[in-house]
Amino acid sequence: DQSGFQILRMEIGLSLDGFANRSAVIAAVFESIRTVLSRPLPTALIEQYLCAALLHGYLLAPRPPDCITLAVDSIRYGLSSKYGVGGTSGVGLQSNQQSITNWYLMPSPDDKVGVENMKRIVTETLTIMADERGPLVSIRASAKAIFGYSKGLVDKAVLTGPLLPPWTREAVTGARVYTEKRAAAAGGLFRSLAFVTAKVDGEAALTPPYLNPLLPTSLRPPRPVVERSRGWAGESVLYLDSALAGEDDASLKLVDSYAGSNWREMSRALAPVDGSGWKLLQVPPSKTGTLGIALPVRPPEPGVEGAVVLQLLSSLPSTFTSRQLTLANLWLLSYDDAIVDIAESGALAGCAYEWSFNRAGLRLCFRGLSQSLPSYVRRLCRRLVAQHANLLSGKAEVAESAYQRAMNEVTRSPKIGPLQKKQMVDVLTRGVSNEDVADQALTFLKATNGAYVISQGDLTPSESLQLSSDLRQVFRGYGDAKGFECEPALRDILYRPFWKPRESSPCLLPGLSLLADTCGRVPR
Repeated sequence: DQSGFQILRMEIGLSLDGFANRSAVIAAVFESIRTVLSRPLPTALIEQYLCAALLHGYLLAPRPPDCITLAVDSIRYGLSSKYGVGGTSGVGLQSNQQSITNWYLMPSPDDKVGVENMKRIVTETLTIMADERGPLVSIRASAKAIFGYSKGLVDKAVLTGPLLPPWTREAVTGARVYTEKRAAAAGGLFRSLAFVTAKVDGEAALTPPYLNPLLPTSLRPPRPVVERSRGWAGESVLYLDSALAGEDDASLKLVDSYAGSNWREMSRALAPVDGSGWKLLQVPPSKTGTLGIALPVRPPEPGVEGAVVLQLLSSLPSTFTSRQLTLANLWLLSYDDAIVDIAESGALAGCAYEWSFNRAGLRLCFRGLSQSLPSYVRRLCRRLVAQHANLLSGKAEVAESAYQRAMNEVTRSPKIGPLQKKQMVDVLTRGVSNEDVADQALTFLKATNGAYVISQGDLTPSESLQLSSDLRQVFRGYGDAKGFECEPALRDILYRPFWKPRESSPCLLPGLSLLADTCGRVPR
């Protein structure tokens, strides 16, 4: 009954080895909290976290806030205040005829006082969590784990059955409970393992939190795009490089004359880039159903999300044998493993990717916050180009998990015929070398002839053109193969993607369930 009382819960999945050394895992958790507190939290780090809250809890929320949610927010946080609810637009204060996007459940990243208060509260909370005397630690495990893998380097084995002492029955659920003391040497074991890991990997096992290179500390508003009316000539649309361009209302300039003003024209044409086989298509936001890549459900108002499709053109995949297709898929599955660091960092910025072979070559899809998307795309494409060389040099390998994922995809795919499925399973069962996978990857890259770059969402033509030029430089050693030309229809390469990583789903991001709910923030 104490004001401000809260229960903080942290849940960690354990392997059998982790369960055998459970005391060391618990020691690692407390040591990681103390490492975070080893130096003052950077203000920019808190701003990034608040941006993530605003991004996933509101701007990219599967369900936009409705009138009931806004009414509840207005009761909680007030009306017409700088960081409250209200104003002439109905959602947020109007300043100089420009909307300010406000976050209701968390401070705005632009609210300096709120950021400092949040930093103080986070520090105080971590200080409480670092006290090992307070938390209650419970471990749930199967009978096989308890009686077969409970003994570790410092943890003792569980020898008695659940019906015998010291097992007891929990009063509420009736579950059998075994109480044990944490091993006294658990902290020393963890520090020893951390020391060995640091020596082998050349990096410190635990470090203070660092800034995410793909997550900004302040979110820019979406750039306005306006379609021409029927009375206007041409097929272009008009856009602004910045949502804050010009001191006057931009819509007034549009009515008078867009020539010589901040408004620019956006062409719908598929235009060559640098006179090469690379072509760029800008898909503008539209209410008339323009062709584009399918994105998750978003609020109806203009958003800050963009998407990029890179189709490396080649007719080679249409002639792949079962072995070649298997090797190519293993190349890309090993690529998934090699870019885990970028994928996890990008997930917090709403970024995700997808790859798939089709009859016109290899399609790479990317989506995310438009401020971060170009950097995300460049980083992933550089890693893709280098993956086959890393496989040859031993810096990367095709892990056993990649074989298992490939086997699952082959056996479950309804598009693969019985004979081809049998042949691909046979290749995976026998196993292949890293060199074979790398050779197949290099063969495909050398057989590419040009590319399509398709951008959509909150990306201006100048940004799209710069990104396309950068990607052309990344793939500069490839793309000029003769005899592999193809010109697919846009509809054939804009099929629905299956986004990766799985953690890019808002439901799986840590802490997000405290900020947003897929069915709305207000229960009813």
